Amino acid sequence: MGRAWSFLTIDDDDRQFGGNSGYRDILGSRYAWDNTVPHHASVRPEDLAVLRDRNFVLGVGWIDEVHTETQTKVRRRCPECRNTSFKPRKEATPRYKCSPCQATFDLPIEESIDVTVYIGDYTRTWRPTTDLRVTELAPTYLSRSQQHSIRELDPDLVMHRFSESADPGLQWWIAATDPQIAGGHRNMLGRYRIGQAKFRQVLRQRFGDRCLITGPQPAAAIEAAHLYRYCNAGEHDVQGGILLRRDLHSLFDQFLLAVDPSSWTVHVAPPLLSFPELALLDGRVLAIPPQVRPRPDYLEAHLAWALDLWSSKGSQV
Repeated sequence: MGRAWSFLTIDDDDRQFGGNSGYRDILGSRYAWDNTVPHHASVRPEDLAVLRDRNFVLGVGWIDEVHTETQTKVRRRCPECRNTSFKPRKEATPRYKCSPCQATFDLPIEESIDVTVYIGDYTRTWRPTTDLRVTELAPTYLSRSQQHSIRELDPDLVMHRFSESADPGLQWWIAATDPQIAGGHRNMLGRYRIGQAKFRQVLRQRFGDRCLITGPQPAAAIEAAHLYRYCNAGEHDVQGGILLRRDLHSLFDQFLLAVDPSSWTVHVAPPLLSFPELALLDGRVLAIPPQVRPRPDYLEAHLAWALDLWSSKGSQV
């Protein structure tokens, strides 16, 4: 085993300092940083990645690959003292306040710098966690530099902490101590959803840890499903989201499973009725309290697409 690292990943809305806009991480797949970050060149393949936000550990995975590329980064500074340590002010104007000089302003100075971007890929062995708080990792840190986004952990202590956890997402760590060399694919920078983790968190608060169709499930088994085409909208509508078990989410996204909001019944694509467990879901009436029901127009549009697909492809769905 190599070294172990704690990686802070946050949405732009939760970012405390305004001088650095950060990089777009893909939770469950990759983490990106640049050469202006402490420990930027220390992370290596076979190291352990522990992903966290400000309150919870989000998941863990072995790093299979770290590749680099050169990019131009925009760095913002206070117009008075030119420091990067300024923070956005909540519901106040001017928008920013500089910590060193206490100046307030709406528009920071921007400069472009060339940086080396590091991208660590941990997709293969990623496991999400559910109830492990960041404070429980405190004894495992090797330094007290809490402001750093990348912090080194004591690998033996953090593995021992995981082995003691009741979180089912961590039990595999007891035996999984042999990360493998990555294969022949490279994870390139691309387009992905911003705010997906927060969207799921809000839906869990709205519905509890339960699949809309099958009822209560382990938190690690449910995903946040959009009822509309997020790629077109680019926005998260809480009334247009539900929680689904991971396999049913996949079927829903492929229009092989739909919900009729006029009766709140489940419809399963005819070719899938040969699978006994899926056949039991067909015609199931969903008991959803009116105050948390998703918008029916989203479900109506999804159902129309599904029925059209089933009629056009017949048994070849």
